[in-house]
Amino acid sequence: MHFNVRGLMEWAKVEETTFKSGKYKDTLSPFRPLNELDREEVQTISEDVYGQFIRDVAEGRGLREDEVRKLAEGRIYTGRRAKDLRLVDELGGFQDAVAKAWQLAGQSGEPRLQLPPRDMALSLRELMRGAFGGAAAGVGEGVRGAAQGGGLQFLAPQLVE
Repeated sequence: MHFNVRGLMEWAKVEETTFKSGKYKDTLSPFRPLNELDREEVQTISEDVYGQFIRDVAEGRGLREDEVRKLAEGRIYTGRRAKDLRLVDELGGFQDAVAKAWQLAGQSGEPRLQLPPRDMALSLRELMRGAFGGAAAGVGEGVRGAAQGGGLQFLAPQLVE
């Protein structure tokens, strides 16, 4: 998916200037329309990632790749249907998943969780900062903000106080 916000930026009288050191450095920039080079590059990456996904699912689930391709076309499956199709082993809720993750991590006793507060909400400003401030800067700022606000999740006991 690609959003082009150039018209919005013009409406808001915000100008953008891009400096880049290679022809792919601003691929998928939201400040300009996609060009054919962008489309080809992103499509190639998308097909490669999809191929890796198909191979991994086929190998992990003991299915043939052609079977997985028929299933992995963007449809939504219920848990029961996914189990019938051999895409999942078990059905369960959040607590079941936490217990299984705890077990697979080799932990004993009751799982200890730190969850974000229910009233924690992101503002449009925070979302825009993450989206347009650069991926690394946005991620770093989001992690720092979440850590200060207690919004990070941890399952590893050495990270939970």
